[in-house]
Amino acid sequence: MKKIKLILATLLFLLLAISPLFANNATITSIYPTGRDATAGTMNFSTTLSWNNAWNGGVNHDALWVFMKYYDPATSTWKHAMMSTSGLNPTGYTKTPSGYDIIVPEDKTGFLLRLSKSAAGGGSQAQTASTTVSFKWDYGSSGVNPDQVANFKLFAIEMVYIPEGSFAAGDLAAVSSSTPPSPMSSAALTMYFTEMSSSGSYTRWHASPWKIKSEAPISVPGYTPGRNDIIAPTDPAYAYNSAGNPDENASGAAFTVSSQFPKGYKAFYLMKHEISQGLYRDFLNTLTNTTAGAHCAAVAVGTGRFCDSAASKAPVIQQNVLYINATPTFGADANDNGTPNEAADGEWVAMNFMAWKDLAAFLDWAALRPMTELEYEKAARGPSTALPIANEYPWGNANSYAPATTIYNVDAANASVNQGNNNNAAVTMGYPFRVGIFATGSATRITSGAGYYGNFDLAGNVAEMTVTIGTPEGRIFQGSHGDGFLTSAGQAENLDWPSSSALGAGNRGGSFATSASRLYISDRFTACSSSAVVNRTSSNGGRGVRTAPSFAAP
Repeated sequence: MKKIKLILATLLFLLLAISPLFANNATITSIYPTGRDATAGTMNFSTTLSWNNAWNGGVNHDALWVFMKYYDPATSTWKHAMMSTSGLNPTGYTKTPSGYDIIVPEDKTGFLLRLSKSAAGGGSQAQTASTTVSFKWDYGSSGVNPDQVANFKLFAIEMVYIPEGSFAAGDLAAVSSSTPPSPMSSAALTMYFTEMSSSGSYTRWHASPWKIKSEAPISVPGYTPGRNDIIAPTDPAYAYNSAGNPDENASGAAFTVSSQFPKGYKAFYLMKHEISQGLYRDFLNTLTNTTAGAHCAAVAVGTGRFCDSAASKAPVIQQNVLYINATPTFGADANDNGTPNEAADGEWVAMNFMAWKDLAAFLDWAALRPMTELEYEKAARGPSTALPIANEYPWGNANSYAPATTIYNVDAANASVNQGNNNNAAVTMGYPFRVGIFATGSATRITSGAGYYGNFDLAGNVAEMTVTIGTPEGRIFQGSHGDGFLTSAGQAENLDWPSSSALGAGNRGGSFATSASRLYISDRFTACSSSAVVNRTSSNGGRGVRTAPSFAAP
């Protein structure tokens, strides 16, 4: 280990013995403080960050979202650490070797680390990335006495950059009729075009996807199914088709999607993988026993239980997060032998048994935000505004493939399957798999089941909980990020997010428990369904987003 030179003797007690943290091949090692500026109220840290299969192709790239928590002995709680300066490679933030960019967003809740375009040669060739990073904690802004802080935890989450640009949402095949169509069973987002006869009367309606060409407000004027005198013929008009969920606007409803609602046009970072059980365990381990109880059913029942409240491991649902004691301490224990966090204890498996409130709390804690259903379609389909393939899957075609029949090393980091590219009900195991399990060294977009930009498991495995445009509660979402702090009850603080009632939320992408038809990019069967996400189910999970800072375009 490097010899550590500290600027101030008072920092000596801050040397940490932190076990490496992992997030699907993202590794953190050797975190330690290197100095303090008492006048500025900042403390320098050094850490080595690495991850596999890094790329920067110029148009898009992957990255790590890195954030830190510190233990405040005055309150006996873990708190979020703010960075000192925002910007691209700000002063005091260094990388060795230097072929990386550090991006500290305006809210300074963490930083993004990406392979620089020049270091990648402007190409997309994947490579192992590793660099020692120096960053600054702004302890002065929190009012904490740094002499009393001795424990820190650093987290890294793999992200994928989704670039700014137009795209199509919805894949409804073109139709024509003398009247507007009735509600569609697929509930796809639809834009209606009209043609006029020589007499000036409406004669034909054409349906196509929504064309998202900016973040400007989208006015949905409404129509009455079966009537042909609603929408003016001068321009295409957006229209809404409902799946008929109880809290959802009806087909033909008129509403406006505001400019603040993230529509997917503006660039954003989306988690490369679904939240893993190991990452959720780490989240719980920074909460109090009371707040952890709001997000793991075991706490209300007693120690020795899993987060689905079961007293023993139930492989059919693959929930591995164990409540060990009321400190609180949680661990992964897939083999149910009482020794948590072993190499094959399932921390790599996608987290399930999540309700909307659990996802929202995790995202607020991680200084991320929820994904909207429009952003889901952008990440899955890509930038084209041409008429999409009907019933398209995230891997870019309408073909389903032979499902996996065998899984190897089911709870280990190297878990693999014999075939297939997604985990739906045709895969008869009946539980979530390791995140990214289909992304082998020789995999393509199709064989890995990846979305257009490189996000894995957007279809199947666990369902993606998203913010919907189909209710007023969803449309008030303005894309605010979490700030790393939760309410005293352990819930997300953001007032523009759907609340614990889950009104304004739903899910996309299907899961291991649904048929392949629910995996279509544009399937909206439960996209606007609070009942699908308000309670914990074995098939609900999710991932988070950060809006890309405008000063850090690739």
